[in-house]
Amino acid sequence: ATHHEKPLVDKKMDTSLPEEPIPEVIAKQSVSAVNISVMDQCDQMTLEDKETNAFLDEVRKKKISDEIRQRNREKKLQSQKTKYPIYLFPSNVKKKGLSPS
Repeated sequence: ATHHEKPLVDKKMDTSLPEEPIPEVIAKQSVSAVNISVMDQCDQMTLEDKETNAFLDEVRKKKISDEIRQRNREKKLQSQKTKYPIYLFPSNVKKKGLSPS
């Protein structure tokens, strides 16, 4: 018969911290400190910063809008190419060496 050694610790170690409710007074103080801090940051934004942010937002919106328009144009063109025969597009006639009949 073989002898198995017992581990030094029989029970699983409890590494969790005891659950104690946070006193309501401390919780309220923490929340209001965070709210004040966030409000201070908003108030600290200068008019120039606000104008810069507004400008950058407009630039971003215009860029996205232009990209959507470009994709829609490409989809429309692709759809037309698959709908109609190649000889209806003069640019393709010249490239392919085909003559329209």
